[in-house]
Amino acid sequence: MLLDWLGGRHHLRVLNVNAVMENRLNSAEIWKRALGKLQVQLPRATFDTWLGDAYLLGEEDGLFIIGVPNAYTKGWLESKLHRRIHRVLTEVAHRQVEVRYVVSTGEKSQQKEQPDYDVPLLSVGAKSAKPEAARHFSDIVVSDFNRMAFASLTTVVKEFAATRQPSPYNPLVIYGGVGLGKTTLLRSAHGFLTDAGVNSLYITAEGFTNQLILAIRKKQTGEFRKRFRELDVLIADDLHFLAGKESSQEEFFHTVNSIAEQGGLVIASSLYHPYETVGLDEALSSMLSGGLTVYINAPNAAERAELLEHLFSRHSVDVGKHVLTAIAEAPITGIRELSGVVNYVVAHAKFLRQEITMEIVQRAIAPFVDGMSRRSMQPGAVLSAVSDFYGVPVGEIEGKSRRASVSKARQMAMYILREDMGLRLTRIGELLGGRSHATVKYACQKIARELEGNADIKRELLEIRSIIREAPAQAPLVTDVEREEVLREVADILG
Repeated sequence: MLLDWLGGRHHLRVLNVNAVMENRLNSAEIWKRALGKLQVQLPRATFDTWLGDAYLLGEEDGLFIIGVPNAYTKGWLESKLHRRIHRVLTEVAHRQVEVRYVVSTGEKSQQKEQPDYDVPLLSVGAKSAKPEAARHFSDIVVSDFNRMAFASLTTVVKEFAATRQPSPYNPLVIYGGVGLGKTTLLRSAHGFLTDAGVNSLYITAEGFTNQLILAIRKKQTGEFRKRFRELDVLIADDLHFLAGKESSQEEFFHTVNSIAEQGGLVIASSLYHPYETVGLDEALSSMLSGGLTVYINAPNAAERAELLEHLFSRHSVDVGKHVLTAIAEAPITGIRELSGVVNYVVAHAKFLRQEITMEIVQRAIAPFVDGMSRRSMQPGAVLSAVSDFYGVPVGEIEGKSRRASVSKARQMAMYILREDMGLRLTRIGELLGGRSHATVKYACQKIARELEGNADIKRELLEIRSIIREAPAQAPLVTDVEREEVLREVADILG
């Protein structure tokens, strides 16, 4: 029997058992492969939060019924991710399908949606554990791109576990782009400290915020503070999530301060350096910058090949160097994205009982080769797109004009250069007429605030991004500032 959830009503329909089992197997393969592609396409936090607990209830006549743990997740998937999920499922199934999300009490959703305060805090608010998540430092592949971060973290953590004495490198903040292994490092540190009997907690900044909101609603802020501030080690992931959330920042500031005063240790990760995080309070930025901040760079092709060999070995799969090279040379820099590609390749070969071929590899990396958006973007291309959209010459955007139309275009360019390209605030200032770090930060904050409630600004940003994506491949555009720098260098050489 298969549950038919149409219209939200639960009807039992007796079906041919053999047909159902065959259909369920095929649909399960389709769903798993679709999840692999979605994991590659979506940001880590988005995938883990909204699809981490989703699973296939069944499929009939092209209708996929996806079980989710609560109504909030159901609403979010329907409003935010449905089109992408539907498109990916259709591509994988090679036929038209429909998708329906239902709140289910079966399998994964039997887990509690939101633990209350009578549940041990170590399990509250943390990211859901994954079977492949590293719990030991020995599980991490170390190369030049992450060597300093790995050495800093292991040294600080092991010394604290051995001595329980305050560290001069407190807090330790590891920052860098999406999917470079920051979470794996922090999870490994938490695993080591737990094994050593240290009172430690791994939690995301979003989890910290959610617990604070819950404590305020239940009038249990005193208990909240006691639980966090009596920790020996607090490990906070994705600190950039606190940007713009004043109450959460204030509480986190006092939490970090209290732990440090009692001789404890705080370890954190973020996409950006504390001082480069738009919307982060100055006092909190200063505190987080007062210990040790370590940057993780994106791995190069050789380092990616080394990582890929390790990822394939986790599946007990040996592949040739030509496969490793093809994936490593694709425009994929994030470890999580590489893992998603490996999952797709292995799943495709396993489920369809095929050898791993270059055709399968090419399918796996196609979204990155075709899209390339963030990684192939050039500052000049961003300025050109903004200029075309607003009808403001690039020279004026880079210049000193304060006309409202020019200022708006300039601020939007700054925001895209920051959020989509990940350029440092100082570098953006250099590109746009030598403007200060503070000016760029203010512009990014202004656009971010407007995006929260201004539909027109949201539409403009989407259209500009579309212009950038759809622009034909071309040589990197050179801004006026960059052109002047080159001319000065040429003049110096010519004497």
